[in-house]
Amino acid sequence: MANELLDSRGDLKPRLTAGGLRSGLALAIRAIKIVCSVSPRRAAILIIDQATVAAALAFQVFFIQKLLVALTEGHGTSMLNAHLAIPLALLGISAALIAGLRVYVHEQSMLLSEMLAQAFQHKIASSVSTRPLLDFEQPQFHDTLQRATIMGQSVPLEITTSAAGLLGAVFSTVTLAAFLGHIDLLLLPSILPVLLPSALSASRNARTFRSWFIALTETDRRRQYIYRLFTRRDAMLEMRIFRSARSLLNLHDQLGQSRIAELRGIVRQRARRSVAASVTSSVIALCVLAYVLSLAGRSITIAAAGAAIAALFQMRMQLEAAANTMGNLQQAAWFFADFELISRGEQEHGLVEPSELDELTTGIARLEHIAMQDVSFTYPGSSGPAIQSINLELHAGSVTAVVGENGCGKTTLARVLSLQYPVTSGKVIWNDGPISSDQLAAARSHVLMLPQDFMRYLLSVRLNVNPVVGRWNSDEEIRNALHRANATGFVDALPRGIETQLGKEFSEGVDISIGQWQRLAIARVLLPTAQLIILDEPTSFLDPVAEHELLNAIRECSTNAAVVLITHRMSSASMADDIVVMGSGIIVERGSHRELLESGGKYARMHAAQRGGLRISLN
Repeated sequence: MANELLDSRGDLKPRLTAGGLRSGLALAIRAIKIVCSVSPRRAAILIIDQATVAAALAFQVFFIQKLLVALTEGHGTSMLNAHLAIPLALLGISAALIAGLRVYVHEQSMLLSEMLAQAFQHKIASSVSTRPLLDFEQPQFHDTLQRATIMGQSVPLEITTSAAGLLGAVFSTVTLAAFLGHIDLLLLPSILPVLLPSALSASRNARTFRSWFIALTETDRRRQYIYRLFTRRDAMLEMRIFRSARSLLNLHDQLGQSRIAELRGIVRQRARRSVAASVTSSVIALCVLAYVLSLAGRSITIAAAGAAIAALFQMRMQLEAAANTMGNLQQAAWFFADFELISRGEQEHGLVEPSELDELTTGIARLEHIAMQDVSFTYPGSSGPAIQSINLELHAGSVTAVVGENGCGKTTLARVLSLQYPVTSGKVIWNDGPISSDQLAAARSHVLMLPQDFMRYLLSVRLNVNPVVGRWNSDEEIRNALHRANATGFVDALPRGIETQLGKEFSEGVDISIGQWQRLAIARVLLPTAQLIILDEPTSFLDPVAEHELLNAIRECSTNAAVVLITHRMSSASMADDIVVMGSGIIVERGSHRELLESGGKYARMHAAQRGGLRISLN
């Protein structure tokens, strides 16, 4: 649906076709439905509020006519009071009710806005968690996600409010048009010419703003990234050390000033367009007003002419408000399209409840061996493959080490082997056959990977070891994983043990070292029972004793699982059953530790460099 409004880059198509208009209307209806589903009562209050205001405007015109009739017919004071008593009473009651209703609606709108924000955060987070990981390698996805996050929370309420306002304006306009038609049918054709300039202006203004907002999304992301650096303790430490705060702040301000300069041009352009439309509508309205004045005292009474003039002024205000509301509704629908692109885009799988994980794992046979057959992988936007022509077979019960210089493709190999990144060419074989689309989720549930840039959750120790609330919850299971990761000692010393909050950013939070964070991440991998375990630089922050103990724990895990150990440390690689040496995205050597040393190739040179501290080129 959203794709009918946007091109492949996320920008607006050159013009809205009939199908695009229908899609825009459908997006608006969907947004209103979301608001109604979050709180039907509060959404109804918004609509009733607008309808009440519209009815009050129509009643004001009716009251003006009654007042003018009473005045022009020369009634005495007592008669005048009798004629106006009921309208005045109703006007006072309605004014009081409207004032009270507006205050109540304002308070309810605040609550509805917060409820919508939370609902949309949940929807965006759940949708993003099921998108292919390759999406995160593309700037366009991050641009769309940024707009959906910023605008998605406020736009549905804005669409609902605008739609309610538009309905109110339409109701008022119809009522006033009926009143004018009763006075003189020739006044009705004036409605469209008064509306058209403002409607066209509002539509073009919405398109201009949307195009500008899209064009600057990546610049805004860069500026906000720099700002977030000033809110992070680790970044602030480096800024102090390298005296870089002023330079980064200047860069942030330059990006902001560039945004303001472009926005200033957009504002001028929109203002010129709006003023021209308003002047055109006013000229048309004045022509209609002159026509009404020419009728006064001839074909219509002075009271009717006065009421018609009041109705025309009210109608012009309502038509201009309706035109602007239509523009806002159009603009909001376009922004809601970003949310639709995120929430309704390609999804690899649905969210799985913890209680369903055991059932999910039964969808594929137990892993005996997994093989990569002539596998190549290219990142989106890259000119060449990160890995190519990889042929590798891993067996349950064995440990395979992968070594090589930086940038040789080790981490990419791990990502593809984890089944989270699809191969560009070749295939991955599970036991004796390729993994079907129906088996992919089940196969992934048997694979665990510790990334090199592992997560440090500013939550409790328990949730760092076991973020899957509802599974592996017992203290015994968590403590066993901590023991295998050699993390029991420092966790027991924390103020509240496994319930301790980590991170000084929160009250009662404590700091731990990067090596201790890594042990918690290792425990996270060792907690469940996996059939393929991939560890990317698991000992990079560990001391030699901790490294030795971890390698022993990995060896214990390999009795029932295939283990892949990506490492720069030759001491870690030497304990593996099989060693794969990579260079420039391909496998250049393979064998046991002894075989590779005796061959005198790249592995032997790397081993000698680490043992003797030699400065040699691996090329």
